[in-house]
Amino acid sequence: MELERRIRIIHFPGLFINGGVETFLMNVVRNINHERFQFDFCVPREEKGPYDNELIRAGCHIINIPRIREVGIRQYIKMVKRIISENGPYDVAHIHSAGFNGVYSVLAAKEAGIRRIIYHVHSTSDESIRGVPLAKLYRNIVSIVVKRLCSHYLACSEEAASQVYGHKYLENSEVIILKNGIDLERFKPYELKELLAIRRKYGIPDNAIVVGNASRFVKGKNQEFLIKLTEDMSKKKKFFLLLAGDGPTKSECELLAERLGLKKTVKFLGNLSQEKMPEFYNALDLFLFPSEHEGLGNVVIEAQACGIPCIVSTGVPP
Repeated sequence: MELERRIRIIHFPGLFINGGVETFLMNVVRNINHERFQFDFCVPREEKGPYDNELIRAGCHIINIPRIREVGIRQYIKMVKRIISENGPYDVAHIHSAGFNGVYSVLAAKEAGIRRIIYHVHSTSDESIRGVPLAKLYRNIVSIVVKRLCSHYLACSEEAASQVYGHKYLENSEVIILKNGIDLERFKPYELKELLAIRRKYGIPDNAIVVGNASRFVKGKNQEFLIKLTEDMSKKKKFFLLLAGDGPTKSECELLAERLGLKKTVKFLGNLSQEKMPEFYNALDLFLFPSEHEGLGNVVIEAQACGIPCIVSTGVPP
């Protein structure tokens, strides 16, 4: 009997370095039946990513594509269309986005002849058009293109879905809210002895109050607020702030911490692997999440699974 052909899916997840999209997709990769599904990932980078080895071991292909800002929109669509054709044929294109850049991948997939195109919204805002004039017009164009060209609509929350698809699509059940699962075998509370050992590794006294945040360093994640909060709290208590992540505003935050005299109490940990994240959460007394906007906030769910109380902004969905 002839074996059933694997369904081939090409993903456009952005840089695929560290973040909510990466967490979601790695959970899928680790649990999916690879005899039934073949995943390929188009990433706009040449350097090696933290998950590349694991993806390759799972049988996934990592395909480098150009950055839009380096080649321009028309050339990007042309090049990605060619890349899809050379590596295909594909049954499905899965675009992970909340904004304008994802639309160009939709156009490339459509021109390459992929009939099933999934648009998956992971955020309630598009950082790429932050502060841009006519941002509302850009968002409306994204919504129109996505609804006309894509065959399936996904989102991580109703709030994220309404930003791109609108309330009408939600009410008509045309959007699938795909819940982001957490592996409770990995994310669980540690014993006191274990967490004290982690704190000592970071150079934190046993009696200190430790708060933390794990996010990409961009304006919308609001890490500056946490650094200023630490300055205020450090006057009253032994107070430490642990910041996991990387991104364009990290250097600004480091300079702010240095200017406020907080080099010893604000610790920048960089991008942590998923294996190290349970350890990070368990080192905390409190997880703080002051984001201006979020599609869902995977890290909050992970922290809660580790038994860590969380304080989040009103920009985070319930």
